[in-house]
Amino acid sequence: MTSSDSEWKIEPNADGIIKGLVEGFLSGNRYARDLSLKIEDSTATRFADWIDHIRADEGTVDVQALIGSGWNMHEDHDGITVLRSSSSILPPILIGGPDGMDLAISVENIDEFARVNSLGAPIDGERLAPCRTMDVRKEGGLMLKAVERRGDSGFSLRESDDLNLYQGAIVGLLKRRRDHPDPDDGIKELQGTFDELLKEISGPRLADAFFRAERQFWLHRNPDGAFQRSRQDRIGLGLSNADHHTYRCSRERFGKLLALLGSIGMVRRETFRAGKDAGWGAQVMEHPITGSVVFADVDMGPEESVEDVISGGGKGTDRPGTVGLWVEIHGESVMEAGLHHLAVRSSFLRMRADLKKEGIDSMDPFSDLPHLRQCFTRAARWGLSEIKCRSLSDSGMIDGPTFDRFMSSGAPGGHMEIIERNFGYKGFNQDAVSEIIRGTDPRTYDK
Repeated sequence: MTSSDSEWKIEPNADGIIKGLVEGFLSGNRYARDLSLKIEDSTATRFADWIDHIRADEGTVDVQALIGSGWNMHEDHDGITVLRSSSSILPPILIGGPDGMDLAISVENIDEFARVNSLGAPIDGERLAPCRTMDVRKEGGLMLKAVERRGDSGFSLRESDDLNLYQGAIVGLLKRRRDHPDPDDGIKELQGTFDELLKEISGPRLADAFFRAERQFWLHRNPDGAFQRSRQDRIGLGLSNADHHTYRCSRERFGKLLALLGSIGMVRRETFRAGKDAGWGAQVMEHPITGSVVFADVDMGPEESVEDVISGGGKGTDRPGTVGLWVEIHGESVMEAGLHHLAVRSSFLRMRADLKKEGIDSMDPFSDLPHLRQCFTRAARWGLSEIKCRSLSDSGMIDGPTFDRFMSSGAPGGHMEIIERNFGYKGFNQDAVSEIIRGTDPRTYDK
């Protein structure tokens, strides 16, 4: 039996409207069309997954059809109506303004995007500001733009007096100590760092800085992810196609992790309780401004809920499951282990084929639905000391053959997730997640 607090739906009508706008734009702007083909050919990602927003003049968009699909009218932006969907991953639509259309793509660093693509257009906004934009190329009333966001979801450029503080936050979070003998001390220290930074910068800015640092640490430990990042960097895109960050957590520190993320503005979304024999549960969190998503895994009994784990302080299991064992081997994701995986939006079949040509294998898909396709690359092997392996063996967590495998080639650590979302689908396939949780158990991964 599976359960979650939220049932996400596909939005084929809204998706069709946006696809029509994009197709019309690309047919009229040759530079944008060539860039879209370059992105798809060189990175195995889809141009649509890089779109930050679209602006169209009145009459071009069927507003009532979008509203009928659950979209909502939000703030006016200089006389322009903003339509957003909180129930999908589809980009905002801005209605109004001059004749023609703007299509903006999201890039992680707009200076790099300009440099790599030899663009001489001016960049609006200070370096490290919450939002920066650039008019890339206009053809026939169709303007291709680039947007860099660092903790801002709006469409008006604004001055910021926290640029040095924000930069210092990124540097500090990149250099933070992760290998505390007692992980509780590390989490407490990180919470203290957050509390001090929040006196100087906003929650969205801190959330952006934190996840940039987390992705960088993950790249350092996961060569498959670093390879894909390098392909996207060749076009100056960075990792703006990150879908979600997955943290594996011990039961006793699960509540502390959620509180830590909550302090920077992450909001609890759906919860998962996978039921009998699955042995896991999860809390999904999302930042309402930055859009960053966290999937936090934890060992969980068949009758337990996320709240039970939090209120029970992590007590209640005699033997760690898949998630707990991974934490015992590598440490907490939020501390020394880093992310279990980062999911990147992609053209699913093409990404798998491209990576295969480069010698990067992927595991069997654990979700293969029209609206959601997912798989992991093979796990990066992270070396373990003999002391750690002996401790795992002496406690009965691993058997003799597993001890030998860990000593000779390391233990399965992190992955990159290849994910393709269609029709705006925002959720997760819980039954499929149960399958891949079992499939990444360190005790049986190589068998």
